[in-house]
Amino acid sequence: DPEKYTQLWQTLSSGKVWNGVFNNRKKNGEMYWESATISPIFDDFGNISHYLAVKEDITERRQMEQDLQAQRDFATQIINLMGQGLTVTDADGRFEFVNPAYARLFGYESADLIGKHPSDITISEDRIVLNEQRAQRQVGKSSTYESRVVRADGSIAHVLVTGVPRNINSEGLSGGAIAVITDLTDRKQAEEDLRASETRFRSLFDDSPISLWEED
Repeated sequence: DPEKYTQLWQTLSSGKVWNGVFNNRKKNGEMYWESATISPIFDDFGNISHYLAVKEDITERRQMEQDLQAQRDFATQIINLMGQGLTVTDADGRFEFVNPAYARLFGYESADLIGKHPSDITISEDRIVLNEQRAQRQVGKSSTYESRVVRADGSIAHVLVTGVPRNINSEGLSGGAIAVITDLTDRKQAEEDLRASETRFRSLFDDSPISLWEED
């Protein structure tokens, strides 16, 4: 890492302490990571006479960090590619994270929703249910419920929300929630169309001037 070593010596030659992490090679050729703090030592005339280096082998810790990051990247990839919406809210109930599917469902950009409260995009009639469900999360309970959300274009989306508490403390109280949101709009519309069709059919059946009956 020539650039890092150049920076290292520039720092030391100016009389300052250098802190950093770099990859190094053992005598047997094996590579390892080390954390180092290198300090210049001055003589009686103010000139640098020695350097004092304190080093620590952090290969195992570095590998654990890389493994953890790989797991995070994998989880993030799944969350971003999933078809259902996913949100993470903080202890105040505000969005900390929304995945692309959630933002796309309502016609927003993800960044536009961060910091907002779900009630900001929930129709007024359903906010009571929303608050009741949030109260359940705060005491460590999960639940599934339906709600209606206002899209960016003003249209209404019917959704099924499954919320679970997060950051539960020793007293069983939650510091936020994770929710998976499923779009029910098309299904609700199909159910409404079916009810309307059945109503029309029943009206025609009941009001028909000719005799009709149904058989099993």
